[in-house]
Parts: sequence; structure tokens; C-alpha cells
Amino acid sequence: MKQLTQLIIICFIALLISSFKEYNDNNKDELTISAQFVNLENSSVEAVLWNNTKDTIAYLSGTCSWQDSYKTDNHDLFIQMNMCYKNGKQIIKIPPHKSVKKTLELVNTNKIHGIKFRIGFNYVKPTKDHEIISIKEEVERNANMIWSNSLFL
Repeated sequence: MKQLTQLIIICFIALLISSFKEYNDNNKDELTISAQFVNLENSSVEAVLWNNTKDTIAYLSGTCSWQDSYKTDNHDLFIQMNMCYKNGKQIIKIPPHKSVKKTLELVNTNKIHGIKFRIGFNYVKPTKDHEIISIKEEVERNANMIWSNSLFL
């Protein structure tokens, strides 16, 4: 009887530990962004979007103007955009615990050095309404902006 009680207690503790781990996993940020310079000379930054969940996540992007989803938090720096003659919508999927990398070209409007900045990504989740709302309108709302670590130029 004593062994059965010990076994029940051990099972209960194991159940509590696994529940706590699952709670922590589900409360991490779903999507995070990190940034690093890949070429300081021409101000190229690699932005990495990380899926921190155990499920595939998706976001809405432009087929040509994907840079619209990114911005900096410094008014002296902006992200160079593609010249687009045709732009459609696409859904990008990131598998569990994987990432997507994009290289962004920064434009330093005032040629200032010693600038501290972050890269932001506007996380637009696809919905049944995404056919109605244009990507540009959704991105301009900046409703779901996720910010990277700080960088210095």
C-alpha cells in the first residue's frame, strides 16, 4: 500500500512538472525578431523571424513589397524598398521552432553615425478578411509591431 501511495505521488509530481513546462512554452512570445549586420559598409541587416511555438505560424506579406512589413525606430534610418510593378499577397509559414531570414538594406538619410536603432516587424496574421484589406493598409496600422534587439550604426 505504501508503494502504491509513493507511485501515485510520483505520478502526480510528474504531471505537475509537465503541465508547468507546457504553460511556460505556451506563454513565450509567439514570434520574435533578431537583427544583426551582415555588411556594415553598405548597411545591410539580416532580420530573423523566430517561431517560438510548437505549431506552424503564418503571416501576410507582399510578393514584391515584403519590406513594407519592416521599419526602424529611428527617423534618420529607413529600409530601402523594392521597385514593384506588380504586387500580390502571400502567406509565409514558419514551422515550429524555425526561422525566416530577410536581408534589409538601410538608408541613412542624414549620414549620421553612432545611431542606435531597432528593426520592427509588423506581424499581420492571415484571416478570412485579408482578401478585403490591402497589405499596405494593414502594415500602416502598425498594430502588431515586434521589435528586435538594438543595433548601432
